[in-house]
Amino acid sequence: MVTEIARKVLHGEPVDLSTGWVNVIWQGDANRLALRGLTAASVPATALNVTGPMVRVREIAERCALYAGVSPRFAGRESEEALVANVHRLDDELPYTALPLETLCTWVVDWLRANGRVLDKPTKFEVRDGRF
Repeated sequence: MVTEIARKVLHGEPVDLSTGWVNVIWQGDANRLALRGLTAASVPATALNVTGPMVRVREIAERCALYAGVSPRFAGRESEEALVANVHRLDDELPYTALPLETLCTWVVDWLRANGRVLDKPTKFEVRDGRF
């Protein structure tokens, strides 16, 4: 969803704040955690939410905008609740240091400005009614 938010920021489109918080993880961290998870395999299985820390959508947009040298636009109001993953068990089983949000936002803005390949598969993080 960082890519979705960065695209909106770069195109001057408003970023929907209805879902105020999201979990954010860089694909490289997700891959590393998935492979490390093999070492935690057990019977019965232990479920781990492989995702990153909770981050405000507004913060992602503001960081992307700051790096890109543009002003972000926003729509809606931040809801008091959001569907996010609890990563406490992951932190206990496979502690790791996430790629800093600033670095991730910088990489995404650079990638988009360089017309890097994007799969164009939106996460629809802002959808709140369960209809994707």
